[in-house]
Amino acid sequence: MRWMLGTIFGVLAVIGLVYSLLGTATRPIDQANHKYSQIALDQKALTSVTNFYWNARQKTYYTILGKDAKNRQKVVIVAKGTQKLHTYLMKDGVTAEKAQAVVTTAYQPKKITNIGMSMYAGVPVWEVTFIDKKGNLNYITVQFYNGKIVRTIRNL
Repeated sequence: MRWMLGTIFGVLAVIGLVYSLLGTATRPIDQANHKYSQIALDQKALTSVTNFYWNARQKTYYTILGKDAKNRQKVVIVAKGTQKLHTYLMKDGVTAEKAQAVVTTAYQPKKITNIGMSMYAGVPVWEVTFIDKKGNLNYITVQFYNGKIVRTIRNL
């Protein structure tokens, strides 16, 4: 009986530890999501939020997707530590799915691991990270306006 109780408490302790570690690991992203989504809402760039992306290459960017007062789909990009919003209509650019399709067509990745928006050379872009068939990490930058690949970092 003691052996069974010890095993149960041990399993519960491991589950509690894993849950605690996951909560601690995701807390900064959750806080950024709340903070920057609220900035977009407070500055009236958006009236509702549907998605949040986080991207860190040379600089950290937070991207909030949602709708504005005219019910148009918009994307808002803001650099970490600022409140300067870069706002774009989604109809003027490619979606995350289209950016992913561009990368899939060009590189036939084994697995796309991440996609998010940021700014590159003053232009909004989708940053797509993937693992290729040889197991290498790759970063592809797809321009938001036209879906063209503007930068590649391959075989890391």
